Amino acid sequence: MSDAEIQRLLERLLSVGGQLSEHQRETIARILNSQTDEIPVLFRQAGLSLEEGFAGNRLQPGSNLDRQDLHNKDFTDAKLVQVSIAGSNFNGASLMRADLTASVLDQSTFVAANLYQADLTSASARYANFTNAKMQYARFVGTELTGANFAYATLPYCKFRDARLHRVVLQGANLSSAEFRNADLSGANLRGANLYGVDLSHALMRRVSCLNVNFESCTVEGTRFDASTGITPEQKRYLQRQGAVFAS
Repeated sequence: MSDAEIQRLLERLLSVGGQLSEHQRETIARILNSQTDEIPVLFRQAGLSLEEGFAGNRLQPGSNLDRQDLHNKDFTDAKLVQVSIAGSNFNGASLMRADLTASVLDQSTFVAANLYQADLTSASARYANFTNAKMQYARFVGTELTGANFAYATLPYCKFRDARLHRVVLQGANLSSAEFRNADLSGANLRGANLYGVDLSHALMRRVSCLNVNFESCTVEGTRFDASTGITPEQKRYLQRQGAVFAS
């Protein structure tokens, strides 16, 4: 990062965070030129909050921010591409339009967080907790989501194409018009979920709990419902007419 870019960011921080000391200015300069996991340490040393460093800025790929308490913070439009923030607390945080492409979010919590239009393409969020999160239009294309919890989350128009969702919890979630094309939902819990208009084309639904699921207007061409439970005889006939496959 050039001196001019550093100066512009310093001026931005001044405008939103009040007067910075010389020590804080020097530390910010070190942060902006850092490509290591000392970023959170440098912020604490400077007496600055982590969210000031995130807001509207791009962290260096490979940065490590694991196990941070970032609840209720504002990361709107943040660029967090290929960073590790595993085991961190984002409960109640705003990550609207945040770019988390190819990042590691394993075991992080996003309870009641706002991830509207967030991009988690090719990320890993194993056993992450998204309970009650607002995630309309979020992207999980090719994302590793084994064991993740989306209970009662708001997920209309989300993209889960080619995602791995083994044993994921989607109980009570609103998934209307979402896309799960070619996704693997083996062992998932979909009890009470709203799947109205969802695209499940060629998805694998092996041993999925489907009790009280709304399948109305779903696209299920080539979808495999192997040993799934909770599907009524009427729903099974409807799904078969739409091209779904049930193991004999």
